[in-house]
Amino acid sequence: MRTLRHALILGVLVTAAGCDTPREFVGEGYGDANLHNAAAMVVNPDPPLADAAAPELDGVRGKLANDRYQINRVIPPREQRTTTLAVGASSSGGQGK
Repeated sequence: MRTLRHALILGVLVTAAGCDTPREFVGEGYGDANLHNAAAMVVNPDPPLADAAAPELDGVRGKLANDRYQINRVIPPREQRTTTLAVGASSSGGQGK
């Protein structure tokens, strides 16, 4: 009975000792990740570009664009490609030759 009691006390002490983590081991900012993440998700109420003026718009061009839009005569955008095919061009194939 006495041995069981000593084993139980020893088990409780070992378990309790594992709950205490020394501060110098984990650092001063330990546990601040949630606070940092919450602060990063808050919208900046005074962003640096809030006072920037809107870009200038040529009134004549704007009116012409609006008129074209109203009569469904919008100028289609130019075709844009992300790659070009050069027929007959030679390439080193990235082998440094």
